[in-house]
Amino acid sequence: GGGGNAARMTVPDFVDLQVNGYLGTSFSDKELTRQTFADACKQILDDGGCSCILPTVITSPHETYEHVLPVMADVINNSSDYGIARGRLLGIHMEGPFISPEAGARGCHPLESVLPRADPSLLQKYQQLAQGLVRLITVAAEVEGVEAFCHTARELGVAVSLGHQVASAADINRAASAGATLLTHLGNGMPSSIHRHNNPLWPGLADDRLSAMLITDGQHLPSEVIAAFVRAKGLERCIVTSDCAPVAGLPDGEYEALGGRVSVEGEHVRSADRQYLAGSGALMLACVNHLASLPFSSRPGAPPGLELRDLEEVAFFNPLRALGEDPHAVLAAWAGRPGLLSCVRDSPRSGLRFVRASQINPAPGEPR
Repeated sequence: GGGGNAARMTVPDFVDLQVNGYLGTSFSDKELTRQTFADACKQILDDGGCSCILPTVITSPHETYEHVLPVMADVINNSSDYGIARGRLLGIHMEGPFISPEAGARGCHPLESVLPRADPSLLQKYQQLAQGLVRLITVAAEVEGVEAFCHTARELGVAVSLGHQVASAADINRAASAGATLLTHLGNGMPSSIHRHNNPLWPGLADDRLSAMLITDGQHLPSEVIAAFVRAKGLERCIVTSDCAPVAGLPDGEYEALGGRVSVEGEHVRSADRQYLAGSGALMLACVNHLASLPFSSRPGAPPGLELRDLEEVAFFNPLRALGEDPHAVLAAWAGRPGLLSCVRDSPRSGLRFVRASQINPAPGEPR
């Protein structure tokens, strides 16, 4: 799409590599059905302005994986039967279970299901349950066996992201040398108080082998932190993700989700004790719009604000490349199909903003 006051978008929509559920449906729920999974995915794609998503399962008991992974894989492999064009569900992101058991680093992941050793044979089992569709797994760099695990993951076609960790620089270097390529929601999933020098942030930022996924919803990272991260990594190594929680989109209140009680206030989602964020209440559209609204430049001396091509890089091209997908093949598959979004600039001095194309040019009943 393209608004009259802004550049024309060159991509159909966004790509989100971390979506945990939506409107009360959790992808880590042992009662998950094919239909509830498909319905939630359709809503995320539509409401979040996404061409593709990577549904995510958090740290869970093995019997939960035994249930949800085949259910998700069956829908992904037969998505057109559920009204979702083939290729829009990219596979599965497993966030855990090989993460730090420490409070803060663990976030809202259930302690009793955290596994202290990264076991390659378990990853092989998960991949079998998922019919080969696990595309990304988040592990803590300091867990035992991480190097052999990374090697196995690469052989299985699974990208490894480092997160929910209290790793040292040596741990992160070891994991990156073994094939880890990403950082899961950098700046989150870590204790709120850390050593000023010896912590996972600096080595993650300094390592050019690792691209950083960032939750730019306005809640997870202050704007100056986003600016510093983008400048340190460069736009080519930044990926916007929503980390939308299963309770995203629900009215304010307390809910049972992710193995515990969570509190929803607008787009704020926290554990009920208010200590930890529990995913985001925002979808990708809101996250990219928040990033677009920030006045920082991507490098010192450049004009303030990110350009359209910058936003497309971090919200479409980079996420696909992180999974080894060819963005141009995805663009070719979308050729001739209308995108969900248009880009507008409300005034010459305002930043870019993305809106659903139907808000500009209503097209009732148009298939997506």
